[in-house]
Amino acid sequence: AEADAAAHAEAAAAEAAEIAEAIAAEEAEAAEAEEALLVLAEAGINPDDPGSWLDEQLRAAGALAPGTSVAGLWARPLVTSLGERGFNHHVLALRVEYSHGRRGAAPLVPPPEELVLKVGRPGAALQRERDFYQRAAAAAASAVRVPRCYASLAPTGRRTSGLLILEALRGESADARAGCTPAQARAAVLALACFH
Repeated sequence: AEADAAAHAEAAAAEAAEIAEAIAAEEAEAAEAEEALLVLAEAGINPDDPGSWLDEQLRAAGALAPGTSVAGLWARPLVTSLGERGFNHHVLALRVEYSHGRRGAAPLVPPPEELVLKVGRPGAALQRERDFYQRAAAAAASAVRVPRCYASLAPTGRRTSGLLILEALRGESADARAGCTPAQARAAVLALACFH
């Protein structure tokens, strides 16, 4: 009987811990979503309908085929850092869903499902980054996959921040302490060679 009681108590404790962990994860996710909405609002983007804003930017960049529109947008913060003169620089990860209206099936070149939105103090830093992506894409041609810069926006109206919308590419990072393997080093050197 004592063994059964102990087993029951252990199972109950494990279940309670699992529930507490799930609640903590939901609270963290909600806090991240709220932080992302605050960043969007700070950038002058309507936090109640950020999808319309993104639709407009991607359409202007030629990334949306006729009949394709942004149907859903989810944002979460990746980085917040203190930049020039105490101005916060924010980086958001955006996950996008699309609808393909009556004009037919999905486009042959699908629009990006994952994007990076950088919000920063207007000035030289974002301008330099935009120029880097443009020069890198031209120099790399097809040798290296360079993130596409869909928009670089200066402050207008309510927006006091500069914005960059970038394609999110999945990369491989070397171990910061152990360093890279010979294969990783070779791949990096070959990738950089096209810029010289």
